[in-house]
Amino acid sequence: IRGHAPLPGYPNPYIDLPILTPFARKPAGAPPTELSRNHVNILTSDVIVVLPGRHGTLDEVRLALRFGKPMIGFGPELDFQAMPAELRTTGDFGTVTAFIADALSRC
Repeated sequence: IRGHAPLPGYPNPYIDLPILTPFARKPAGAPPTELSRNHVNILTSDVIVVLPGRHGTLDEVRLALRFGKPMIGFGPELDFQAMPAELRTTGDFGTVTAFIADALSRC
């Protein structure tokens, strides 16, 4: 896109459809009400599968909780220790696919 200079490594190779926004990265320590690209990610999703991550992932989990989005964490339980207790996690792919199917059936 003309005039758009993506950050190095973005989008990562696992992204099928990059969604470009005018929002910058949310600065560390910014209030949770400050708009960011994470709002677009969460609000446009019907269901969220959370993979282990750090600050950005934690922000997305908090937004999903705030907006009542169904979500499940996929990965080793130890990798989610910093996440809110409300985040259900599993290391079983079948559990994740069943969760997704159930959540989508409610849309």
